[in-house]
Amino acid sequence: MKRSTFKLLFYINKQKVKSNGKCPIMGRITLDGKISQYSTGEEVDTAYWDAKSGRAITKGKRTEELNRLKLVNEQLDELEERAKQA
Repeated sequence: MKRSTFKLLFYINKQKVKSNGKCPIMGRITLDGKISQYSTGEEVDTAYWDAKSGRAITKGKRTEELNRLKLVNEQLDELEERAKQA
């Protein structure tokens, strides 16, 4: 029986900075060595992105920005859960 591998990664595409200064958040799924990339539909300022965790940084942010960043992280958590279920 062959063992399958599954990996999910979220990252920002710094080469496609939008006019508002934010970068789109992309997702990459690797399944048995095959890669599929997609846009999550979310965007974040590069200063608020933690590449190591693949999530927006929420510590020490202003209230209005903190709420938006928490919402982005919740959306990413939901996308991750749906990908794992599939």
